[in-house]
Amino acid sequence: MKVVLFDIDGTILSTQGAGRRAVHQALEDVFGHPAPEGLAFDGKTDPQIVRELLELGGLPVHQLTERLPHVLARYVELLRAELGTDDHSDKVYPGVRPLLDELEARDDVLLGLLTGNVRDGARA
Repeated sequence: MKVVLFDIDGTILSTQGAGRRAVHQALEDVFGHPAPEGLAFDGKTDPQIVRELLELGGLPVHQLTERLPHVLARYVELLRAELGTDDHSDKVYPGVRPLLDELEARDDVLLGLLTGNVRDGARA
Protein backbone atom coordinates (compact mmCIF):
# COMPACT_ATOMS: atom_id res chain seq x y z
CA MET A 1 0.00 0.00 0.00
CA LYS A 2 1.23 3.46 -0.91
CA VAL A 3 -0.06 6.70 0.58
CA VAL A 4 -0.25 9.59 -1.88
CA LEU A 5 -0.82 13.01 -0.36
CA PHE A 6 -1.74 16.22 -2.15
CA ASP A 7 -1.83 19.84 -1.08
CA ILE A 8 -4.64 22.10 -2.32
CA ASP A 9 -3.97 25.61 -3.56
CA GLY A 10 -0.97 25.82 -5.84
CA THR A 11 -0.66 22.04 -6.16
CA ILE A 12 -3.89 20.60 -7.55
CA LEU A 13 -5.77 23.83 -8.15
CA SER A 14 -5.61 27.59 -7.96
CA THR A 15 -8.10 29.70 -6.05
CA GLN A 16 -6.67 32.76 -7.77
CA GLY A 17 -5.51 34.43 -4.54
CA ALA A 18 -8.75 33.97 -2.58
CA GLY A 19 -6.92 32.67 0.50
CA ARG A 20 -4.43 35.52 0.53
CA ARG A 21 -7.19 38.12 0.18
CA ALA A 22 -9.27 36.44 2.91
CA VAL A 23 -6.44 36.26 5.45
CA HIS A 24 -5.43 39.87 4.81
CA GLN A 25 -9.03 41.06 5.26
CA ALA A 26 -9.47 38.91 8.39
CA LEU A 27 -6.41 40.49 9.97
CA GLU A 28 -7.68 43.95 9.14
CA ASP A 29 -11.14 43.12 10.52
CA VAL A 30 -9.79 41.72 13.81
CA PHE A 31 -6.80 44.01 14.41
CA GLY A 32 -8.03 47.19 12.73
CA HIS A 33 -5.16 47.79 10.34
CA PRO A 34 -4.01 46.16 7.10
CA ALA A 35 -1.54 43.30 7.10
CA PRO A 36 1.81 43.91 5.43
CA GLU A 37 2.27 42.68 1.87
CA GLY A 38 5.06 40.50 0.53
CA LEU A 39 4.98 37.43 2.79
CA ALA A 40 5.33 34.10 0.96
CA PHE A 41 2.52 31.75 2.04
CA ASP A 42 3.88 28.62 0.32
CA GLY A 43 4.56 25.65 2.58
CA LYS A 44 3.12 27.29 5.69
CA THR A 45 0.13 26.60 7.90
CA ASP A 46 -2.66 29.15 8.20
CA PRO A 47 -1.77 29.92 11.86
CA GLN A 48 1.89 30.35 10.88
CA ILE A 49 0.93 32.78 8.09
CA VAL A 50 -1.17 34.85 10.50
CA ARG A 51 1.64 34.86 13.09
CA GLU A 52 4.26 35.93 10.54
CA LEU A 53 2.04 38.68 9.12
CA LEU A 54 1.40 40.06 12.60
CA GLU A 55 5.08 39.93 13.48
CA LEU A 56 5.91 41.79 10.26
CA GLY A 57 3.30 44.36 11.23
CA GLY A 58 4.89 44.81 14.65
CA LEU A 59 2.06 43.48 16.81
CA PRO A 60 2.92 41.93 20.19
CA VAL A 61 2.75 38.13 20.32
CA HIS A 62 0.27 38.13 23.24
CA GLN A 63 -2.28 39.86 21.00
CA LEU A 64 -1.88 37.07 18.47
CA THR A 65 -2.38 34.36 21.08
CA GLU A 66 -5.59 35.95 22.31
CA ARG A 67 -7.06 36.72 18.89
CA LEU A 68 -5.81 33.88 16.67
CA PRO A 69 -9.07 31.88 16.91
CA HIS A 70 -11.02 35.00 15.89
CA VAL A 71 -8.71 35.70 12.95
CA LEU A 72 -8.97 32.13 11.68
CA ALA A 73 -12.76 32.03 12.07
CA ARG A 74 -13.08 35.32 10.18
CA TYR A 75 -10.65 34.05 7.53
CA VAL A 76 -12.84 30.99 6.89
CA GLU A 77 -15.98 33.17 6.65
CA LEU A 78 -14.31 35.47 4.14
CA LEU A 79 -12.81 32.58 2.16
CA ARG A 80 -16.20 30.86 1.84
CA ALA A 81 -17.81 34.11 0.75
CA GLU A 82 -15.15 34.78 -1.86
CA LEU A 83 -15.13 31.24 -3.23
CA GLY A 84 -18.93 31.33 -3.42
CA THR A 85 -19.26 34.41 -5.61
CA ASP A 86 -20.56 34.03 -9.14
CA ASP A 87 -17.44 35.55 -10.65
CA HIS A 88 -15.01 33.22 -8.84
CA SER A 89 -13.81 30.06 -10.48
CA ASP A 90 -11.22 27.65 -9.14
CA LYS A 91 -8.78 26.44 -11.73
CA VAL A 92 -7.99 22.75 -11.43
CA TYR A 93 -4.63 22.19 -13.04
CA PRO A 94 -4.46 20.10 -16.24
CA GLY A 95 -4.27 16.36 -15.63
CA VAL A 96 -5.24 16.51 -11.95
CA ARG A 97 -8.74 15.03 -12.26
CA PRO A 98 -7.67 12.03 -14.38
CA LEU A 99 -4.70 11.43 -12.06
CA LEU A 100 -6.90 11.46 -8.96
CA ASP A 101 -9.47 9.19 -10.64
CA GLU A 102 -6.76 6.74 -11.65
CA LEU A 103 -5.17 6.69 -8.21
CA GLU A 104 -8.53 6.35 -6.47
CA ALA A 105 -9.38 3.29 -8.59
CA ARG A 106 -6.24 1.46 -7.46
CA ASP A 107 -6.39 -0.87 -4.48
CA ASP A 108 -2.72 -0.32 -3.62
CA VAL A 109 -3.04 3.45 -3.14
CA LEU A 110 -4.56 5.45 -0.33
CA LEU A 111 -5.22 9.08 -1.26
CA GLY A 112 -5.07 11.88 1.24
CA LEU A 113 -4.86 15.59 1.71
CA LEU A 114 -1.88 17.17 3.45
CA THR A 115 -2.37 20.88 3.86
CA GLY A 116 -1.51 23.77 6.11
CA ASN A 117 -5.06 25.06 5.80
CA VAL A 118 -7.31 24.99 8.82
CA ARG A 119 -9.92 22.25 8.38
CA ASP A 120 -12.86 24.48 7.45
CA GLY A 121 -10.66 26.50 5.08
CA ALA A 122 -9.54 23.32 3.31
CA ARG A 123 -13.14 22.16 3.00
CA ALA A 124 -14.12 25.49 1.47
